[in-house]
Amino acid sequence: MGMNTKRRLVSNYVRTFVEKDGGQIRFRARRDEKGRLFWEVLGTFPDGTTELVTSSNTGHYKVLRTADAVVAYWMGLYPNEEYLQLPVIPATTGD
Repeated sequence: MGMNTKRRLVSNYVRTFVEKDGGQIRFRARRDEKGRLFWEVLGTFPDGTTELVTSSNTGHYKVLRTADAVVAYWMGLYPNEEYLQLPVIPATTGD
């Protein structure tokens, strides 16, 4: 795969990505400038590559600012999943 194969995962495509394309959603903990925790939404493609989800409304990366928002987002995509693995220690790299 070359460098120009980067896909843009847009939020209005996430359900299809999960249900039809074999993708998975996960979350990455971050802290804002005031030290408050928030989560970035990432999609993992079947080939193992990961991409930040972009909001179809704003064009910015999708972030969820509360644990309740993360749980609601997760339950919308995975209504039968009993557990959600949610990191709470912010990532130290840009990965």
